[in-house]
Amino acid sequence: MTATCARCGSDFETRRRSARWCSDRCRQAGARARKAGKPETVKAPKPRKPRTDAPVEVDHGVTGAVIRELQAAGRADSSAGRAAIALARRVDDGAESSAGLAALTRELSARMLEALAEVESTGDSLDELRARREARRAAL
Repeated sequence: MTATCARCGSDFETRRRSARWCSDRCRQAGARARKAGKPETVKAPKPRKPRTDAPVEVDHGVTGAVIRELQAAGRADSSAGRAAIALARRVDDGAESSAGLAALTRELSARMLEALAEVESTGDSLDELRARREARRAAL
């Protein structure tokens, strides 16, 4: 997740949504300014772009896996598919508590089951090989 430093205004990568500082130096400068009664921020943070729930190709995290699975099944644009993608994005945000994350993953599983309920499973190549082997053994 990308955030903007409250002190210097630079963009930086963070694991938490609540992160405000890009470095210890900016964090300490903000604390010193707060102690002196001055504003701790120097530059206003950039406004964030609004998120959309339109399926986009993402190559990482739960969101990427959910999108790829739904697109392979042709269900990414269904209502349950879009709900699953929105839930996956919330899981990847990492801003939830442990209990909240557990609830989100349960709901994500339910939406995925709903979205993929009508899709036939084609199986994988290993299942195909097992079926052929069993057919040969039965013919002997």
